[in-house]
Amino acid sequence: MTNRYLLLTVYVSVLAACASNPQSANASYGQPVYAPHTVKPSALASGGMVVQPMSQAAAALLAQAQQQTRDNQLDAASVTLERALRVDGKHPKLWSQLAEVRLRQGQYEQAESMARKSNSLAGTDRTMIMRNWMIIEQSCRLRGDDKGVKAAQQAQKTL
Repeated sequence: MTNRYLLLTVYVSVLAACASNPQSANASYGQPVYAPHTVKPSALASGGMVVQPMSQAAAALLAQAQQQTRDNQLDAASVTLERALRVDGKHPKLWSQLAEVRLRQGQYEQAESMARKSNSLAGTDRTMIMRNWMIIEQSCRLRGDDKGVKAAQQAQKTL
């Protein structure tokens, strides 16, 4: 059991480090904040879905939630992310961040559901999709769903 918590702690720490977005913290007020890696020229040519810029309000709430997550204030981060989703409910980064918080709260099924929602909105953002599949894999592992773990690992290999 201790190994599971250690693995979860390491995994979440890696995700938290990947989740920080220095661009949004340094963005000048009044300018739209763009999610990294969301538009690739080949996606536009092939008709792939393009993720729209995150609104300033949602970006500010996301930055606040990321800090709350780093401070292990998971309930506050959850509330903040839910507010951000009311502002910009179609941005995959918000759903993915909330999935990470739910995973850390031990709400594994919700974490998986939110990561899948994020994937449905991620378009061609392979980095976001990979992050979500890692959350799904961890969620399945912690629930003892070996079939789900294998499916998530297979999905990661195909990216």
